Amino acid sequence: MPRGDDAPPKVCYNAPAGEEVTGTFCPKHTCAVPARGVCHLFPGLTASGQQRVPNVKCSNCGAEVAENVAYCEKCLTRVDAMPAGQEPEPPEQQAPPAPAPSGGSRPGGRGPSKHDPDVELWSGRYSPRAMIGTWILWGLVMLLFVVAGTWLTSKGWLLTSLIAWLIWLAIPAALWLYSYCRYLWLRWTIRYRLTTYRFYHEKGLLRHRTDCIEVIDIDDIDFEQNLWERLVGVGTVHIRSSDPSNPVLALPGLENAHVAFEKIDSARRDERIRRGLNLV
Repeated sequence: MPRGDDAPPKVCYNAPAGEEVTGTFCPKHTCAVPARGVCHLFPGLTASGQQRVPNVKCSNCGAEVAENVAYCEKCLTRVDAMPAGQEPEPPEQQAPPAPAPSGGSRPGGRGPSKHDPDVELWSGRYSPRAMIGTWILWGLVMLLFVVAGTWLTSKGWLLTSLIAWLIWLAIPAALWLYSYCRYLWLRWTIRYRLTTYRFYHEKGLLRHRTDCIEVIDIDDIDFEQNLWERLVGVGTVHIRSSDPSNPVLALPGLENAHVAFEKIDSARRDERIRRGLNLV
């Protein structure tokens, strides 16, 4: 029975969002509907079953939509009637999502957790770049000895034999040998390793010793470079901790010392976050 204008609208039970359908039955669902409007799920049909829009395109993606279907199968958005010759408006461009903040010592960029595995974050040794200045200095000393020996020989005062020359040049040669042996000792007997929870200081050749500092015990860290070290890319990192065996530990001759500094400081901060301590 047709309802009056003041009667509340009713909807198809199979279309709960509630667009009205004229007539007594929804032609698609064969269920009772009120007096005017269209079926919610199939807005292309009127109450009499006639097609309301001849050709429909999705207003979001522009894909062809099958007759009498209310939702686009491609983008799953509600279909609004659009003539076939009309192009949909391009969707608004959205800014790409911001990258997740770097997680420092954590994998995947997430925050520190008490379940983080104890993995190696950084390792380093004494760099040969730290000896470049010393080797240049001894080279100049060697050149000076050669020039001085040549001048003394020309005056006939000294170095008139091969043995005298060997003795004369033995002094700068000994300096060269000492600096090279010192480099080999620092390079092959000292190693540093940083893990999630600990910092390891390994030293020794025949007798190996490893000292461990808990990252949570590191109170302060800094690194320094003089002008020459800045030119060759090395530096010294200082670690101050509450560990009684190594209250102040110096890490000289590190290549890219600022990277080591940032790694150690990041691990220290992460461990304090895990323990719920204040950052300093």
